[in-house]
Amino acid sequence: MSDFNIESEEARNVIISIKVALKIEYYEQLIKLIEKCFFERRYSNYFYLREINELIISTTDDQIRDSLIKSLKDNQFFFPIPSGKISTEHWDWCHLIIRLIEHINRYWENENYYDDFTSHIYSLEIVKEDKLLQHRLKILFGKVYQS
Repeated sequence: MSDFNIESEEARNVIISIKVALKIEYYEQLIKLIEKCFFERRYSNYFYLREINELIISTTDDQIRDSLIKSLKDNQFFFPIPSGKISTEHWDWCHLIIRLIEHINRYWENENYYDDFTSHIYSLEIVKEDKLLQHRLKILFGKVYQS
């Protein structure tokens, strides 16, 4: 009978390992799809962004959290600067990214993450020169650009 318990325990550990690996792979694929949409400027395709936004609340795995935070930072937070002529989809994408950053800040208790994000955006050279962009960022972030 004890051999059965050992085998059951080993099987359970294998299953848990597989579930964790699949979850990590799912997040990595979502991030790659978001990255592709972002760099191809396909802002109308925000299914993946909404999906990852909804998963933030329930994500407790540190490896997934670290991977997503690194991907965000490595890819300008997937935030398309809303300068010049923009589409409704572009504007909506900006709102979804802000919501994602707010969720990471709140649910992952990643203090100052939202402030780091807004500081990064406001530090960009284009922001200093573009009054319309400053106005749009004020609408998005609720705070005024300080030079």
